[in-house]
Amino acid sequence: MAISRAQVSDVSSIDVAAFIDAQPVGGFQIRLLLTCAAVLFLDGFDTQAIGYVAPALAKEWGLSKGSLGPVFSAGLFGLMIGALVFGPLADRVGRRKIIIFSTLAFGIGTLATSVIDDVDSLLAIRFLTGLGLGGAMPNAVAMTSEFSPRRRRATMVMIMFCGFSIGAALGGFLAAALIPQFGWRSVFVVGGVAPLLLVPILALRLPESVRFLALTGRAHERVAELLGFIGPRAVFAPATQFVVHEPELAGIPVLHLFRDGRTLVTLLLWVVFFMSLLDLYFLSNWLPTVLNDLGASVSEAAAIGSMLQVGGVVGTFALGSIIERWRWCISSPCSQSARSASSATPSSSSPWRSSPPAFALSAARSPPTRWRRRSTRPRSGPPGSAGRSGSAGSARSSARWSAGRC
Repeated sequence: MAISRAQVSDVSSIDVAAFIDAQPVGGFQIRLLLTCAAVLFLDGFDTQAIGYVAPALAKEWGLSKGSLGPVFSAGLFGLMIGALVFGPLADRVGRRKIIIFSTLAFGIGTLATSVIDDVDSLLAIRFLTGLGLGGAMPNAVAMTSEFSPRRRRATMVMIMFCGFSIGAALGGFLAAALIPQFGWRSVFVVGGVAPLLLVPILALRLPESVRFLALTGRAHERVAELLGFIGPRAVFAPATQFVVHEPELAGIPVLHLFRDGRTLVTLLLWVVFFMSLLDLYFLSNWLPTVLNDLGASVSEAAAIGSMLQVGGVVGTFALGSIIERWRWCISSPCSQSARSASSATPSSSSPWRSSPPAFALSAARSPPTRWRRRSTRPRSGPPGSAGRSGSAGSARSSARWSAGRC
């Protein structure tokens, strides 16, 4: 439902989330999705590049296969730290700055990898590159989620997230073509130059998070401009205030995952994601090396390894349609943990990189949440957009599940 000029001009306080939820998906949001997908495309390329070049690198340096394990782990450890650090930091300085900085960081790190000549230096540079990779991914996901209407949020996040898998898959095919002709270093040259070329585009075209701007309370004109891009028919009075309603959590946020009967479901979700990440990175990092040991050429091993990522894209769209159609059946048993997870940890710091449907499911359940309430004003906005508390939403979810309304 679009908001008319009369509706908006007569409202002195506009709820940002309610306004976005009332609008159809437009060209501005699609361009933002593609921009964030481009960041994830390069993120995926650079994350998986080390696995594709591993056989050629080990042969050139005379390394045993086992000595590559710490190299793989260094990048993933940096990725984890980057997600944990840059996620909460983006809530303080803005997602735009963090996305641009992270893209610049992993571009420089990947380019520097091409000139490394020893394992110790490679360990250090892969860790530093991982920091940038870890900072870009969750903030791009959060940015897309914040500008998407609730009813389309899951689909838009999944489509955007496919940029990671497509970039990782292309990395394998590109490595298969480049390594025989130019050596393994050429893969990192391409993977480093491309993000550096993207940085100026991000600086010019990527908007700041509209939620972040509304919460600062100092950029109402910019918020009005961004909401005008989303709803071109809307006109806001000069005195209009833009607010974001977010729940407040007492104490250590993560502890809420283990309260009110959520402990078992939280632990089960952790086990699922632990095994998912274990399988994903084991296969993506080691499959090309194992295939090369079995007699496949470096090019063949890289191309075959990239099919894992192609399968991820197919699985995303296949599972995405199921989640959209049977959302209550899939998500209601975990509704309390999903809501608590989105409240207990900022969405930008979520480490769920391996599963686009999981990202989308979390995004569809509730909007990104900060740790503190910044606004206590009553929710206002389009008719029918009144807010619902987390406990009410969880109770409603449980009731639908119990009633078998799937």
